[in-house]
Amino acid sequence: MPGTGKNKDRRKYSETWCQKVRTGCRGCRRGDVQVRCFPTKSTRDLFVEAFTEMKGTVDKGFDVADIDALYIGNFSSDLFEGQGHIATIMADWVGLAYRPATRVEGACASGGLALRQGIIGDSFWNLRYGTGRWDRENDQSPYREGHRYLAAASDVQYEATAGFTFPGLYAAMATAYMAKYGAKVEHFMKVGINNHNNGALNDKAQFGITIKDVMPEPGGENGPKGATGARVERRV
Repeated sequence: MPGTGKNKDRRKYSETWCQKVRTGCRGCRRGDVQVRCFPTKSTRDLFVEAFTEMKGTVDKGFDVADIDALYIGNFSSDLFEGQGHIATIMADWVGLAYRPATRVEGACASGGLALRQGIIGDSFWNLRYGTGRWDRENDQSPYREGHRYLAAASDVQYEATAGFTFPGLYAAMATAYMAKYGAKVEHFMKVGINNHNNGALNDKAQFGITIKDVMPEPGGENGPKGATGARVERRV
């Protein structure tokens, strides 16, 4: 992709970092919930479900009581649910009360940053638990209100007040990138297609279908193909 001359250096750094994680990790596993809307469940409910699944799949086995600290990535529980101080509450709900529990917030990077903090924390704690991103969007929130909550991750003083939504910010950045580096829409399409194909491999994905599944055959009728029973809808 044009304008990505620094990608090799970033890739090298990423590979080195991942190798350090693999060699220094005593046990690693993840727990997930189905990706979809849960209007009757709170963030903590989903966390407990994922934590329970994780306990049963740790590759080297461990006792939950040995966990010394938690780093929980969460962006918007205080906005969508009105619940702050979420890390301590989650720790309590999985039987880890009184352990140091830290909420890590970095918008869409909250989960990755929580994992990083968990790894760094190994120099202080024998066993730590870094979680993924828990920013459950309550689909009962009014559409405009939800946009306002998500806009809190932008620069409120200069971007949100100018009317930018997150899709608008992404579009502006993509347009600026194309103007500066000569990238084409097709370049971005390839990224999207690759990401959707990878996402469809997850058995808990929201749709579980690839771009190819929902594109019409060349010269054929419009509409999904090869995706019987699949339906893509927009929730408002």
